Amino acid sequence: MNRKGNSKLKKKLRKFLLTLKTFFVSSNNDLPDMEYWEKRSKQYGRRSVLNISHTNEEFESVTQLQKKEIFPHLKDSLKGDEKIILDFGCGPGRFTKDLADIIKGKSCGVDPISHLIKFAPKGNNTLAQLPIGLPPAPELDTRHAYHLYTIQVDEAKTGLSRDAFLNAMTAHNIGVGVHYLSIPEHPYYQQTFGWKPEDYPNAMKIGRQTVSLPLSAKLTDTDVEDVIHTVQQLIRA
Repeated sequence: MNRKGNSKLKKKLRKFLLTLKTFFVSSNNDLPDMEYWEKRSKQYGRRSVLNISHTNEEFESVTQLQKKEIFPHLKDSLKGDEKIILDFGCGPGRFTKDLADIIKGKSCGVDPISHLIKFAPKGNNTLAQLPIGLPPAPELDTRHAYHLYTIQVDEAKTGLSRDAFLNAMTAHNIGVGVHYLSIPEHPYYQQTFGWKPEDYPNAMKIGRQTVSLPLSAKLTDTDVEDVIHTVQQLIRA
């Protein structure tokens, strides 16, 4: 979907959420109102959707446990021909990408609490629609260092070689890198141990498809959107 299409969808969703917000605030006094959840989300961040006795470090492990319990029931309720799934009340987007993976289609996360949406991951949810390899989700009971954000560009699937992709990203003033070539491709290991890259075809293939996209705490939301939009342009061109 292009930016114009995204803009129209956002307008429709905004109108829908305003209607929903009015409904919750005026029609059901038994539920905490929007002001309560906005305040809670600003105080506790993405952790506000959990029992707040959980620490920030437990966020991922609790989310993985909930997926393990919930997703089998969800899969049983699907017909199998779904193309898009609405993650209503997505909060910080804990399940949104996984929902798209379940139906092998698209997912759209919406939430009336605007502050929670700020915590929703942007890259994977959008890039997941492209024919590129993405980093796997963190394993249960682990804490990801997020040292690198690497994708794999397979020319057979994208119509674009990895090196052509690197050059195109650079031409758009977006810094990218290669982390890393397979070990047998480095001269030291070839000369010292006699290793040959072709003896390790899987490692060689992955190394020659790998690209590191920008990843930094200093990236603004606009920076992230620029990277995503440029990747979409190049892969879909």
